[in-house]
Amino acid sequence: MTKTSPSPEAIAAWARLVRVSRQLVERTEDALKANGLPPLAWYDVLHELAEAGEGGLRPFELIDRVLLAQY
Repeated sequence: MTKTSPSPEAIAAWARLVRVSRQLVERTEDALKANGLPPLAWYDVLHELAEAGEGGLRPFELIDRVLLAQY
């Protein structure tokens, strides 16, 4: 397999995508906070718990499924 470097255009496109993604998350977080709602990360957890059904999830299963940063 031959390895090639991404083009400058591809790198710029990825950089823009990352910036826009971060801005969207920040704006969403601000809107949730302004309306007295929980942080966005809570919705990720709640969604996974709802998807799991009545059996629920063990903590380690939940950690594997959510997009939260682990500290």
